[in-house]
Amino acid sequence: MHTETPQIDITHVLAAPRDLAFRVFTDPMHFAAWWGPVGNTLPASEIEFDIRSGGYQQWTEVSAADPHIRVRVRVDLTDVVEGELIDGLMHVGGQLPGGIEPFQTRIRY
Repeated sequence: MHTETPQIDITHVLAAPRDLAFRVFTDPMHFAAWWGPVGNTLPASEIEFDIRSGGYQQWTEVSAADPHIRVRVRVDLTDVVEGELIDGLMHVGGQLPGGIEPFQTRIRY
């Protein structure tokens, strides 16, 4: 029996100042401008961020291929260090076939 939780580790080096890289994940308008597959949208009225340890990020992503497909995402933030770390548990729901189990997400700057 396999008991270890699968992990994916993605590393990407950005040619941008650390504070800007942090801001594109924590400012709702910056986030909406780049998040998700090309063409998908995040309605501004459905984005709420409370960026702090114990806070959250939540948004709705609308599919470009089928605007009736709306995916609701919430990240319960467990640890936030300004310009250094965003750590939390991501919940993905809405109109997804089969659903997705909650998973830990960690972004280091």
